[in-house]
Amino acid sequence: MMQLYKFRLLILSVLLISFSSSTAQNRIVLNKELDSLIAVATNGANTQNYFQSLKLAERVKKMALKSNEIYYLAQAEDIIAGAYTDLYEYSKAEYYQLESIKHSEILKDSNLLALGYSNLAHAYMLANNFEKSNQSIKVAQAIDAENTYNTRLYIYETKVMSLYKQGMYDSLVKTAHAGLNELDFRMKKNLSDPNFKSNEWIDLMNVRLQITFELYVAYGLMELKEDLDLANELLNKHKDKKLEDILYNSVRVYENYYKINEYKANYFLSLPIRQLDSIKFYEEKEEKYYYETIDYLNKISKIKTDYLTQAIESENKAEQLQLIAENRIKEDEFNGRLIYLLSFMVLLALAFIGYYMRANAAIKKVNASLDEANLNLKNLFLNRDQFLAVVSNEIRTPLFALEQLIETVPINDYEIEDELVLANYSLLNLRHSIDNSLQFSKLNYFNNNENELINRPVNLKDLLEDLKMNFRSLLIANLVELEIAYNGDNTIFNLEKSKLVLVLNNLLKNAIEKDEVTRVELKVIESPIGQIESLLSFCVKDNAQLIQKSEIEYVEKGNYIINDKNITKGIKLGLILSNQLLSLYNSKLKFSGNEHYNLVSFDMKLAASNKAKLVSKIDNSRKRNILYVDNNQFNLSTFNKIIGSLDYSCDTVCSNSALEKVTEKSYDLILIDVDEREVDCFRGTRELRNYNNALPIIAITSLSKDLVLNKCKEYRIKDVLAKPVDIKELSRALVKYA
Repeated sequence: MMQLYKFRLLILSVLLISFSSSTAQNRIVLNKELDSLIAVATNGANTQNYFQSLKLAERVKKMALKSNEIYYLAQAEDIIAGAYTDLYEYSKAEYYQLESIKHSEILKDSNLLALGYSNLAHAYMLANNFEKSNQSIKVAQAIDAENTYNTRLYIYETKVMSLYKQGMYDSLVKTAHAGLNELDFRMKKNLSDPNFKSNEWIDLMNVRLQITFELYVAYGLMELKEDLDLANELLNKHKDKKLEDILYNSVRVYENYYKINEYKANYFLSLPIRQLDSIKFYEEKEEKYYYETIDYLNKISKIKTDYLTQAIESENKAEQLQLIAENRIKEDEFNGRLIYLLSFMVLLALAFIGYYMRANAAIKKVNASLDEANLNLKNLFLNRDQFLAVVSNEIRTPLFALEQLIETVPINDYEIEDELVLANYSLLNLRHSIDNSLQFSKLNYFNNNENELINRPVNLKDLLEDLKMNFRSLLIANLVELEIAYNGDNTIFNLEKSKLVLVLNNLLKNAIEKDEVTRVELKVIESPIGQIESLLSFCVKDNAQLIQKSEIEYVEKGNYIINDKNITKGIKLGLILSNQLLSLYNSKLKFSGNEHYNLVSFDMKLAASNKAKLVSKIDNSRKRNILYVDNNQFNLSTFNKIIGSLDYSCDTVCSNSALEKVTEKSYDLILIDVDEREVDCFRGTRELRNYNNALPIIAITSLSKDLVLNKCKEYRIKDVLAKPVDIKELSRALVKYA
């Protein structure tokens, strides 16, 4: 894997350093402190430490504004723009690049302006805004008429990428040849110049540009189906080179590998006598690099997530260090004064006593400030986890709808079936990651004595059947068989379904995605304890080797600090989170096995639910009246049909008319929506409680249940159901409370 910022660092090194030398002599005085910060910021971008790079660049920007040093202001904004370009934040990159150009215009230096417009054109091209890219290229060419700093070669590179994206292959071949001619001219000119000194960066740029132009000549010829032998010769020239060390931006490296092998396969297909072995070889390599491109994009998404987490942690750490420094300064001041007063204790006893009392009061005030600051820091962490909990829960609702939508797509042929399997596979991975993030944030944010398990009756057999259906695409994609068996008399138990499902999802997903696994078994064994309790043993077995002892120790230690960057597929983190969830039921994971199989298991002591009693409650009684309260007309219509299908009489009403409806008719249960207008909802609940204190009420919310649970307890709401509402859970809640 090559360095993401290699080319941009080259531009900064070759162009800006030369610019700074000439400019410093004519117009500005170099600032060593700002030069040092710029170098560290550039290195941070080069090593993908975007948080450090952006923070340092912002610091340079503030210092440059304060001292009116436009040169460093333009450099800082250029670094910020480059960081956002490689994070695919093209709108932010455009803003800061334009700001850099604006301040470069004040300097009136054509070379720096040409570079700025070239970078802007490249960012527009990556964002597929070809019109703006072409406009920026024209401006750069007009400014850089003498082409002193190789801007023209950078523009040629941007042009060929743009033309290839737009499918303009005639122009692509001509432009790529022109780029090669310009590069050859520049290299010959440099060799003939006795004052020219080559270096590693310039040589690397020349090699990279030559490879880029030759590859795009080959791509264009293959698309035009012209001079295919020349195209094949150029592809052969570069197909075995290690492009990671030459080209920049990893995703484009894999795309070039993918294109080379695709066009090689097409070349052999175009021959009069087809060489099937060669065609198959290059098609397989083409597929390999296609998936590596997708994997890299997923890693970039993780980099963004890590960047957000790092930003929050760094900000909090900075505040803590600042508070500690202030406290130490005040303590040092106090100690110095105290020593001074002790030396003159005899003569200044009365003054010392008065001073000591004042100093003591100051210390108490400082300590009170520190206590308040520590409380604020804790709140910052809590707000972060609350944010993660809310966002993760909000994402799950549309994601669930998308999964259901894909299930309804008719399968007409094998190719569509493969696409649907891949889509379901991706959705399963995304939903699994979101569920893990949601539960992790809940464990941190709601980790106190008031946190209770929301246990309700769950049909274990239904849960296991749904589990197997959820993993259908994953099983197909990994060519794995899954067998689920339940050995028990009772089927319904009181537990929190979401936590058990997430634990089983973690164990099954880890087993299915292991290398060389072909079969996975999930067995659940019930051992009755007394009349109402049972011990349930959940065992997940696969035909792979036992998990390494070091990984088991890591999981049992429960350490969330990730020092090992090579952790993949969330095996350790998923198992750590599973242990955290199981601890709520006084249980933990157990590991066993040998070289032929691996077994992960856990036990749960659960109370069996009397399903027959619940069913008889509705079978032997009159038809119950339900009132559903919501301000969304679509929800009112939907829930009216759902509740009616469960053999209940259902009325619907907006929240501002709920009290009037209750005074007109007698209801056995009220369902009330808690969403963005939750304040109005609870005000309406208070009015209903004042009218009928005993009326059962259930809340339905798309927010995290934990966020509204305490508020619901305050208004004596019986239960909380989370959207998307599971029909079976809704049915059991109606049976229990109506």
